[in-house]
Amino acid sequence: MIPLLISEAPPLRLAEPAAVRQPRLARVLREPILHFLLLGALLHLAGRWWFKPVVVRETRIEVPAAEARRLREVWAVQWHRPPSPEELQSLLDDYVREEVLVREAIAMGLDRDDDIVRRRLVQKMEFLAQGAPQEESNGEGVD
Repeated sequence: MIPLLISEAPPLRLAEPAAVRQPRLARVLREPILHFLLLGALLHLAGRWWFKPVVVRETRIEVPAAEARRLREVWAVQWHRPPSPEELQSLLDDYVREEVLVREAIAMGLDRDDDIVRRRLVQKMEFLAQGAPQEESNGEGVD
């Protein structure tokens, strides 16, 4: 018997006609990773369009010198003596804490559609109007 020689070479492939071969672009467009990336980009753009960007609020709270002076004066009137350094620091800490709460309440919209806030603003405006000098409609003063 004669031994058969088996070739390890890959089989010959016949050239495919151009019409049967898929273009490279068509193969790339069918890739699932491409679909995933395009869908992710679309969702990202839709999210940016739909949701408002986060507004960075001022995080630094400074106590104006006039406010510190007012706090000292109110303390002095109430207690008939100027505040000690520890008491003044406590007053300033309370002012900062109150300012934080006010800013957060405004950011959350707690000042809108509130009857009590509305009445207080009307009350303050009426108070200011009582102290303001009345103007004549014709521009002349009262004799």
